[in-house]
Amino acid sequence: MPNVVRASAFLLVLAVALPAAASDPLSPYGRWSGRARFEAKMHGTIDRAAHAVTDLTITVDSRGNLVGASPGNGCKASGRLSPGRTKQRFNLDVTLSGCKYRGFNRRFGGRLALDPQKNRASFSLHNLLVENARTYIFDVRATLRR
Repeated sequence: MPNVVRASAFLLVLAVALPAAASDPLSPYGRWSGRARFEAKMHGTIDRAAHAVTDLTITVDSRGNLVGASPGNGCKASGRLSPGRTKQRFNLDVTLSGCKYRGFNRRFGGRLALDPQKNRASFSLHNLLVENARTYIFDVRATLRR
């Protein structure tokens, strides 16, 4: 019986702690959603086949694990969020997979910058690839809200 009480208490604390963190405007944790722009450039020229503006949802748990999806272009995201230079900026290490435009299926570095006054965040991912004397730039940018 004591184990049941401990497990119930743990679940209660977890249920109370996660929503509280998600509602804190200085916390990156919780569910974020908004419209994202996906863009690829080759030698400075935008690849129109890659361009998409579509819904994006990400969820960051209290350990910094990130998962997300952009159903409009098939992309699924998984990765990590870590502290950045300030309390409102966070580093992202994210891998996209399942994207209709195959060039986005790769690992990205990025940032999540909180704007606590407006209860939103600026989300950006960037990948630079130089291959066979060609330069490819892949970007994902969004303004996300809780």
